[in-house]
Parts: sequence; C-alpha cells; structure tokens
Amino acid sequence: MPHQVVHALLSRMHRIIDRRVDEFTEAELPALHAELASEEVWRAGGYDPGANLAPEYDGLDPDPEPGDSSQPFLFTLSGLAAETQPAPPLPRPPLSAEEKQQLRADVARAGDFAESCGREVCFALVGHRDRIASALDRFIEPQIEALLSELCEGLEPPS
Repeated sequence: MPHQVVHALLSRMHRIIDRRVDEFTEAELPALHAELASEEVWRAGGYDPGANLAPEYDGLDPDPEPGDSSQPFLFTLSGLAAETQPAPPLPRPPLSAEEKQQLRADVARAGDFAESCGREVCFALVGHRDRIASALDRFIEPQIEALLSELCEGLEPPS
C-alpha cells in the first residue's frame, strides 16, 4: 500500500479517536477538561489559517501564488497570522497536590478510553478489509502503474 494512502488512513483514524476522546473528556472528566480548556485559553495564540480545516485541506499552503502576478494579493493569511501573534504567555499558577493527583487519574482514564477507541476503529476497519483492498486495486494501483510507465518512458537505456 502506498505511503500516502497509509498516511491518509492513519490521519483519519487519529482524528476519529481524538474526537471521541475529547467528547469523553468533556462529558466524564470535568477536572481534566477544565485544565485543558484553561491551558488553551492561557496559551491562546493569534489567528491560525490552518486551524480547524477539513481533512482534505491538511498540509495545503494557505497562501498559494496568485494566478496573475501583475495583481498580487493585498494581504496573505500567513501575514495576518504573523500580525496577530500575542505576547508570550505568563507562567501558570501552580497546581495543588490534590489537583495533580486528580489530573493524573483523569489522564490515565482518558488514555484507557483512547486505547479502547483505537481498538474499536481497528476492528471496524477489519470488517471493511475487502472493500479497502478492492478500492486500492481499482483506484490506486492504476495510478501507480501510470506513474511507473511514465517514468520508464522518460528514462534512457544505458549505453
């Protein structure tokens, strides 16, 4: 299986698991959820053009080159992000020993839940193994064959 296909599948699995763990943490682990939410607020950055995009836009340049170089952009998303970066965060107030113990227990529960979610996702994929293999044979393999034949046509035989 090509690396890009594996990477896309693993990224999607990771997102599914992360979303389920976030929902579990919010519903079942209020201390951990509050700590994570306050951490986000504490370290809130400026505008991030790549945040919360759909999976198909992951890794794309937020500022592609304009098609017409005689009409450049008035601003870029990266430029806006650079302008809105806040000052470095202040140090956070220390946690009590009881709070630390509670957070450790919550992190362990969240980790166990993430592990069980990962197993569920893997078992769900096992049920679709034949469909995945069929899709690879139907869509991916022809693309690989076309790329290899194009590469072979461009190579000169050794003399």
